[in-house]
Amino acid sequence: MGETATRTETTGFAISMERLTPYEMSYLAKVSLKELEDSAYPLESEIAAEIGEQFAVLEGAGFISGDGVGKPEGILTNTSVAHVASGGASTITADALLNMVFALKAEYARNAYWVLSRATLGEIRKLKDAVSGNYLWAPGFGGQPNLLLGYPYIECSDMPAIGAGNEPVCFGDFKRGYMIVDRVGISIQRLAELYATSGVVGFLARKRVGGQVVDANAFVKLRVEAS
Repeated sequence: MGETATRTETTGFAISMERLTPYEMSYLAKVSLKELEDSAYPLESEIAAEIGEQFAVLEGAGFISGDGVGKPEGILTNTSVAHVASGGASTITADALLNMVFALKAEYARNAYWVLSRATLGEIRKLKDAVSGNYLWAPGFGGQPNLLLGYPYIECSDMPAIGAGNEPVCFGDFKRGYMIVDRVGISIQRLAELYATSGVVGFLARKRVGGQVVDANAFVKLRVEAS
């Protein structure tokens, strides 16, 4: 701009709103009063731990493949997230993984990491560079994480297996691209009177959580080609 030139409004910047709905999860466990009285094992603590684990299982499935109806929207479900072909029928190739890395814009790649299942990681660890014969996977040293093509990864059991039409690998900046809303944490009610005539104590738990893709450009998925 010139020293005294008139400043004009910069175009191209827009603000919009995203609505994230926190959905409710519930868990009802019933235990007889005698079991609670006579067990040498802390049953109530075990029930609380089981509730937390099952809620985590539901959340993980929702964040990956939820359809957004009564549950979070999954990354793999969002149709705006781009995908890269696997490079083979029912297989993953090294070139396909490289294509994923460079399909992501630089501003997202800086903090990107891989998400895949343990079984998929096992197959990818067998892939080698065609020129030097080096594995694509590299062990971490000095407290650094193991890397895949220079990026860290997370094993996620909710990611699908390698198979025709599946999307077993996702790569991106999850912090920027996906938002999770924990509206209400886990709360457990001890229902001692409700089932008193049956000699049973109920434990009713609930939690409200939501999640959805807020920036589809932050991710890229690998889609296995059909045979």
